[in-house]
Amino acid sequence: RDMDGGRANDIFFHGYPVVHAVKSLAVFAYSLLYLLEQTDIWSPWLHLLGLKLARHFPEPPLPSEEKDQVKSLAIRMQDLAKFCGRASLWGTVYALQFLQWWYQREHLLQPLRPHKAPPPPPQRFPYPESLPTTSARGAPKVVVLPEDRTICPLCHRPRQNPAMSCGGYAFCYTCLVPHVQEFGHC
Repeated sequence: RDMDGGRANDIFFHGYPVVHAVKSLAVFAYSLLYLLEQTDIWSPWLHLLGLKLARHFPEPPLPSEEKDQVKSLAIRMQDLAKFCGRASLWGTVYALQFLQWWYQREHLLQPLRPHKAPPPPPQRFPYPESLPTTSARGAPKVVVLPEDRTICPLCHRPRQNPAMSCGGYAFCYTCLVPHVQEFGHC
């Protein structure tokens, strides 16, 4: 089976370009011969179907008596006024459309003017002023975080044996465990 599939692919890949080139040349030859009026058949497909393409050139219109007469100056002026009226109507419509587009986009065409930045909001103290800082036993109820991140917020000394709370803050292990046991949260 693998040999047949490989052989069929080889035949297709080598044969298709030849077949396609022959078909394209036949279509080109039929079209060229038709345009040079050597045959009545436009394409090989129409030849196989037995159809012929016929060109029809209409007869030029016969000159009428009105067109042969020279138009008077009044009629020519009237025709010119009609043409100018139609042309000016469409010209006005296009001009109004252009002006509408131009003035709608005027703010985008202007150079950018830098805007003055608004002042920053006033800095607030991160903790409420009336913090209950101690419990009944004198232990801190709310832990104020120091600015230095290497300091333990509970004992205010450099951290020893750091432990991470569930809130994402680092404390000394010996400070964190008793605090959680006493208050039930970190």
